Amino acid sequence: NAASLDYFFKVERKSRKDKDEATIYMVMQKDGSNIKTAMTAQDIEQAKAFLNNLRPNVEAANLELQIKAQEEVVAKAEKKLKGLKDDQADLEKKLANNKEDQLNTEKDIISQKSTLETLRNKRVPVQ
Repeated sequence: NAASLDYFFKVERKSRKDKDEATIYMVMQKDGSNIKTAMTAQDIEQAKAFLNNLRPNVEAANLELQIKAQEEVVAKAEKKLKGLKDDQADLEKKLANNKEDQLNTEKDIISQKSTLETLRNKRVPVQ
């Protein structure tokens, strides 16, 4: 009897608030007609058991989706951290170069002031 039936399923999210909650509707047809009225209590219990037995598989699949989504979140955060560390290394290098340039410029200024003083000392006083 059940082997020659057609099964149709509809899955609806309960609400936007309950994203992890859904309702599964199952319609069974035989020869294009809904057989609900022709079902025995045992047939109905078997249909309920079938739907209830789907739950562990659905939960396992949902868990895998959550794991994959979390892996993507972690990978994105790790990529961001790497970028921040790279930026820090670049900035530290720029700071070190800037410090070196400052020291060289200070040495140059001292040298230039010395040259200026030497030139000033060569002045001949005007009488």
